[in-house]
Amino acid sequence: MSKVMIKAENIVKYFPVRGGIFFREIGRVHAVSDVSFEIAAGETFSLVGESGCGKTTTARSVSRLYDIQSGKITFDGKPIEKLKGRDLRELRRNIQIIFQDPMDSLNPRHTVRQILKEPFEIHGLLTRKEREEEVLKLLDLVGLPQTAARKFAHEFSGGQRQRIGIARAIALKPKLIICDEPVSALDVSIQSEILNLLLQLQRELGLTYLFIAHNLAVVRHISDRIGVMYLGKLVEVAPAEELYRNPRHPYTKALLDSIPNPDPTKRKQLQTIEGEIPSPRNPPSGCRFHTRCPFAVEKCKKVDPVLTGKEGHDVACHFPLA
Repeated sequence: MSKVMIKAENIVKYFPVRGGIFFREIGRVHAVSDVSFEIAAGETFSLVGESGCGKTTTARSVSRLYDIQSGKITFDGKPIEKLKGRDLRELRRNIQIIFQDPMDSLNPRHTVRQILKEPFEIHGLLTRKEREEEVLKLLDLVGLPQTAARKFAHEFSGGQRQRIGIARAIALKPKLIICDEPVSALDVSIQSEILNLLLQLQRELGLTYLFIAHNLAVVRHISDRIGVMYLGKLVEVAPAEELYRNPRHPYTKALLDSIPNPDPTKRKQLQTIEGEIPSPRNPPSGCRFHTRCPFAVEKCKKVDPVLTGKEGHDVACHFPLA
C-alpha cells in the first residue's frame, strides 16, 4: 500500500465579508466546508466541479497559500496547518503549483533562464554553474530547445508558456504538484500534449498530482481518483473509471451528461442542470444540491448527507443512484 502524501481532514475555509462604517464582518463566503480527502504518493487525485465550487480554494488551502479556519492538513506524515517561518519555507520546496494562465504567472521582464534559476536562488541551492546546467535540463524535460533560455515569455505560444510553467514547478523536485486548471486556457490539440507531458513527468520523476478542473472530460485519462465538489463540499469520490461508468450522485451524473460527444455520428441531446448555484454567502440547509436536484425530497432540504460508501466509491446523497 502506497503511503499517504497529503491528507486533509474536515478543513473549513471561509472569507469574511466586511462593510459599514467600522468595516465589521457582516457575512462570510463559505468557500470550503468540512472537506476531507487523501492522496497517495505517485497518485493523481482530481477535484472537479462548476466554477465557484471551492476546488481552487481547497487546493490553495492544502498548500498553505491560504490559512484554514479549522481542520487538519498532514503532508508526508507531518501536520502543516500551523507551520510558519523556516518550516513553511521548506514546505514550499515540496509543494509547487502550475497555474491556469502561464502568462500571468511568468515575470514578463525576465528571460526563461532567469525564471527557471529563480527557485534555486530563493532557496540558496546549487552553484552558479550548476544552476545554468539545471536550466538546460529542465528545458529538455519539458520539450523545449535550449535556445528558449534567452527568450522572454511573450515570445512563446500558450502551450510553450505552460511548458515553462511546468519546468519551474518541477525545478526543486517537489513531492506534490498542484495543477490548477493547467490546460483550460489552451487549444484542444495542445491540451492533450500538456496532459501527456504531465503523465510522462509523473512516471519519470515519481510526482504526486492534485489536479483541478471544471471539465470532467479533461481529467478522465490523467486521474487515478476523482472528487466532485459542489458549493464547498465533496459530493462524490471514486476511482476515475468507476466514476464515469457508475456515477451515483445526481450532480455527477448531470456533469457527465453535459459532456459533448466529439463523434458527429453519435450526437446526443446535452443535458443541463436547472437553476443557478446558490450563493456561498448563504448556502442552503440540508443537501446543498437540493435546490437543483430533480430527486430532492423534504429530507434533502433538512438533513445534510454524509460522504460514505464502500470499495472506495463514496457519495453524499440520501438517495444515491443505482
